[in-house]
Amino acid sequence: PAANGDTVSRTDFRGGSGALAQATQVCEGGGVVTWVLGSKEKTSFRVNALQNPTRLVIDVER
Repeated sequence: PAANGDTVSRTDFRGGSGALAQATQVCEGGGVVTWVLGSKEKTSFRVNALQNPTRLVIDVER
């Protein structure tokens, strides 16, 4: 956890050479975290909810 009580300490990621240009956390509260993802161009993607541990996987086509 971050020092301010947020569950995510890093809230802004800049993409490298892949299709994802940026990911920014825009809101956190009530057990919900909201992120906005930006791609370098229009592209296909898949979203999968996984368990153990619970997580969301976003697969962006290159």
